[in-house]
Amino acid sequence: MRKQKKIMICILIIASIAIIAGLICWMIYSFSPPDKNKAERLLARDKADMILITEHFIKSNYLEIYINESRAKKGSMFTGLETRDVNIEDRTVAEAIYRLFEKRGYKGINRDGNTISFLKWTRLMDFGSGIVYSINREDEPVLQYLTKIEPLSENGWYYYEEDYNEWRNR
Repeated sequence: MRKQKKIMICILIIASIAIIAGLICWMIYSFSPPDKNKAERLLARDKADMILITEHFIKSNYLEIYINESRAKKGSMFTGLETRDVNIEDRTVAEAIYRLFEKRGYKGINRDGNTISFLKWTRLMDFGSGIVYSINREDEPVLQYLTKIEPLSENGWYYYEEDYNEWRNR
């Protein structure tokens, strides 16, 4: 009986150590800073939804579009001060947007002129990064507080970082 108790305790200790080690590895991976390689993997995984959304934005008459999590849930997009929120009529596009927010953890989708950005990572209010697309594929995307931009393997797609504090100190 005593031997079985010792074996059970050893098994519990080993299992606990394995679980703790797994959680630590997961946290290190989850909270490690974003980079171009992570963006490449995200683009490969989410490309179909991103292309569907970019095509919808390009076909729309709006040069400014902003979607956050609450708008994604409602199936709407902010299109400017004059037009305000507009419902996304194409259900396939609305579902793709919802999927990027709810299943993939994106924080924002924006269109500003030639640039469509998919905000994935944020730290507080001053840093954001993700994937950005240049509609004409010739000009680099333009973002307000851009501090880093690197082309991805797909033409017209880039990894970007915006850092307000770094940008204002330039």
